[in-house]
Amino acid sequence: MAAIDVLHTEVAVIGGGIAGVTAAAEIAPDHRVVLLEQESELAFHTTSRSAAVYIENEGGPIFHRLSTASRPFFDAEHDVEGMPTRYVEPMPVLSVGDESNREVLLDSATAADTVTPSIRIIEGDELLEHCPVINPDTITVGMLEPTAGSIDVMGVHQHYLRNARRDGAQVMRSARVTKGRRDGQGWILTTEAREVRADVVVNASGAWGDVVAAACGVAPVGLQPKRRTAFTARAPVDPTGWPFIYSSIPGLECYFKAEAGAQLLCSLSDEQDSEPCDARPEEVDIALAIERINTISTLDVRSVTTTWAGLRTFAPDRNPAGVLLQSGGRCATLVFTERRTRLRAVRRSTRGSRYRIGDRADQHHLHLGRAFGDHHLGRTPHLRSRPQPGVRLGRCR
Repeated sequence: MAAIDVLHTEVAVIGGGIAGVTAAAEIAPDHRVVLLEQESELAFHTTSRSAAVYIENEGGPIFHRLSTASRPFFDAEHDVEGMPTRYVEPMPVLSVGDESNREVLLDSATAADTVTPSIRIIEGDELLEHCPVINPDTITVGMLEPTAGSIDVMGVHQHYLRNARRDGAQVMRSARVTKGRRDGQGWILTTEAREVRADVVVNASGAWGDVVAAACGVAPVGLQPKRRTAFTARAPVDPTGWPFIYSSIPGLECYFKAEAGAQLLCSLSDEQDSEPCDARPEEVDIALAIERINTISTLDVRSVTTTWAGLRTFAPDRNPAGVLLQSGGRCATLVFTERRTRLRAVRRSTRGSRYRIGDRADQHHLHLGRAFGDHHLGRTPHLRSRPQPGVRLGRCR
């Protein structure tokens, strides 16, 4: 009988999107890491299909703190093959509304003052100054976030992939995890490529998070993938300098942003329940998005250039979720994030350091990590959107 080809490592990271490569990059300096991707290419699903907008005032208090903590990284210049490179270009975000949601926007702007003080309400001619195609017959008020930006998502992904490989991380493509089990020495993962033995498993598989957990004998936490359809359309005028336009008017939810080549990236901003899959666009969603965009603007979109869809995965409470998979007292973190939020993996998390985001008094701080800790949880933990008694979780940005 032929011997089974087994790869031994300290940490196995499942998922080759932005969460997986950041986790691999941050852990690799201190531990042997193998990254397992089910597809033949990395960043095939959500990462490469994002609207790619950096918004601080997005997704609630926890995400606000994660996003604002990201700014130093995005503001910094990074050396890419000898060229100084920034991964975010300035692009304000303008959330537009009418009288039906004016108070909602006013309240949002007031609440955002503690996160991003530059956010303010604009009206009348100032709306058209920022975006000349806004339809003044529909749009009467807007909330402007001038410090937002357009993210080079694949640039960020490659940044962390380079760092992970530089520090010795091994990347395995076409390596879907079909089964995982624990023995007295750690995890044994059966993949479509080869068997992997690891001390710690980091489940960063996005929409497949619960599928991977179940394959490893861990109770699902109720993650819900939701499909969003998007498309590009040619702009009738040069859209350079326009903000990202998002309509939060009930029944007119949609968005559009300027892209290179006088194109607009557009979406219905929809959330359709989906199984984990290679998401495909729905024609009815494209048609409805065009109708809504033509209502809030004077663009008069009549045709599309390209179409696609992606999955955005949510925990039940829509906060980040950390699930610890343990073996012999060692554990790792499973993290999920909402749209347009870049999560930086725990830096030196395997050293057991502990941090918090936000003030303890506001009860919206988030702890993630403390892999290789000296505690033993005694059972498979469940969804944690905030720290649980007796569990010291680590640092996330």
